[in-house]
Amino acid sequence: MEPVERTELSILSEIGRISTSSDDLHRKLQRIIEVVMRGIGKEGASVFLLDRSGKNVILEAAAGLNQEAVGKLTFPLGKGIAGWVAEQKIPLALADPYSDPRFQYVPETGIERFKSLVAAPIMDEDRCFGVIFVLAGQTWNATTSEVTVLTTTANQISGVIRSTLLFQDIEDRLAKLATIYEIGIALTSTLDLNQLLSLIARNTTASLRAQGCTIHLLDLPAGDGENRELRLKFVDESVRAFDNLFGGPMLASIIQDKRPLLIADTSQDTRFPGSAGLQSVSIISVPLIFHDRVTGVITLFSTEQGQPFTVDDLQFLTTI
Repeated sequence: MEPVERTELSILSEIGRISTSSDDLHRKLQRIIEVVMRGIGKEGASVFLLDRSGKNVILEAAAGLNQEAVGKLTFPLGKGIAGWVAEQKIPLALADPYSDPRFQYVPETGIERFKSLVAAPIMDEDRCFGVIFVLAGQTWNATTSEVTVLTTTANQISGVIRSTLLFQDIEDRLAKLATIYEIGIALTSTLDLNQLLSLIARNTTASLRAQGCTIHLLDLPAGDGENRELRLKFVDESVRAFDNLFGGPMLASIIQDKRPLLIADTSQDTRFPGSAGLQSVSIISVPLIFHDRVTGVITLFSTEQGQPFTVDDLQFLTTI
């Protein structure tokens, strides 16, 4: 058996063992890139995954790079080496990436420690999950066999990602069902209004892995024509700044339109001109309607992973 074949079999065997572990996806990927790095005999490795929007790749695990960049380093699809490989869905070997026009230097990553790289898309049939890199501290003119090893490894990783995401999806669905059940029980309990709102906010935030929740209630009028004032009832301290910045115009729009609202990125939304250049925030907000009258608004801000909310997230909040 050729040395390259032994390397490939060793890496794939180890990935198979990792795939059956109880680790979460981040930990599995971290262990896998360390196996790949050692197996190929290089000094660094990393994995980028596409976000839920499919428009960006995010550094999910790294060995040899600065750990502070994990979860933060992002490239739009088609930009940088990671974004280019994810878009084109083909492997790439660069003995001198710094001279390649597709390369984007980000000093915070510590990439300057490395001189060469090989990248391969993580494919599930026609779908790209992300990109795996192997990084070399010395100039590396990768052979066709070495690129093939990484490509085969990437295909194996796609199975790990697929099965882990499927399991997480099942867990998420069960958590959402449990949340609906708990809130239903609470609504028939003797909890006072503030306790009830706190429970709803806490459980909903946990189910959708949001940064925090706000619930605003409207004072009900004593008679027709009487003004209705917004009465603040619950705000997570972690999102109070977001509520102060976006709450006013957003609440007015939802109360008037009586429709749920999904904002993927406030910095790109013309309804919030003051947010340009500020931190990107994703928002889902739903009116609380009783007898065709808006009695309040529940809002969630940004997921813990920094990913935008989805239509499914909005549908779940509407169900709540």
